[in-house]
Amino acid sequence: MKTPFAAIISIVLFIVLEIIFISSTEPMIGYPYLQPTADDATVTVKRRLLDKSGERIVIVGDSSAMYGLQPSIIKTITKTPIINLGTLASFSTAGFTELAIAAMKKEQRPVAIVFSVLPQTLEIDTKMVNQYNLLGRYLLAYENNTKAYSPTFEEARSLWLKKHQFNIFPGQFGGSYDAFLQTLSTSDGWLEENHSYHYDGQSKGFGEIKVSDLTWKSFGALKKASELYSVPVIFIFNPKPSDQIINERYEISTSNILQIATDKFGFITPQRVAPIWDEQFFGTVTHLNKIGSDIYSRNIGKTISEIPET
Repeated sequence: MKTPFAAIISIVLFIVLEIIFISSTEPMIGYPYLQPTADDATVTVKRRLLDKSGERIVIVGDSSAMYGLQPSIIKTITKTPIINLGTLASFSTAGFTELAIAAMKKEQRPVAIVFSVLPQTLEIDTKMVNQYNLLGRYLLAYENNTKAYSPTFEEARSLWLKKHQFNIFPGQFGGSYDAFLQTLSTSDGWLEENHSYHYDGQSKGFGEIKVSDLTWKSFGALKKASELYSVPVIFIFNPKPSDQIINERYEISTSNILQIATDKFGFITPQRVAPIWDEQFFGTVTHLNKIGSDIYSRNIGKTISEIPET
């Protein structure tokens, strides 16, 4: 049995070591001592890339944006530098908005924000965000500009636990956080889909898209920041494979969402409906392959270049 003095020494030592650990690691993860999960690494790296957002067109959105939009191709057309801060659908529209506002708050503001997502990402609600356990930890580690989502006590507890968790970083993303960071820094945030992936169809399809309250709240916060910092927001839907669309309600609902984005939130919406592409251009059901990404990046570059004052 430990003496009271020994117990006190143990507690003090634990506190000192914990202070050293917390102060010398990334706010959300245990790096450089511990490898993060791929999801945590993604949002952490994109947070780091905010330092490159000044005087650039900043892309935010889900993984369809991260894999689909190549800054190097878009830049050759727009003649404006691009940074791709696309992350994951589980980060939600509130998370994308957080990154967009953080970029706007920089001393050197972005030229424009491109909010780039798959339509179904707009359906993610507060309950789903809580289950994904990603956004809440990010907001606690960094900042909460939108106030669209409030982290829970369980997410605060999870932030501490996951920060101390041992992980093996996936080989498909370089095998380490350092390699992943280097890849995304070199490409300005774009991640190429695995060459071995080939989309071969999927049974689940989509009809009407039902936007969550979380998304509408996030859009409201983005509108307010856009007006405050005088940074325009370009809202686009990314392509889905044609076999995923089960009826005309998909096109009708996405068209209506684009109209609301313009009329209520003041976003620039160059599309009239969400694009539907042939399956050959996809590596997975949500990600374009390299050929598809090349084509889509050129399309979006041309679209952006035709918008006045962006």
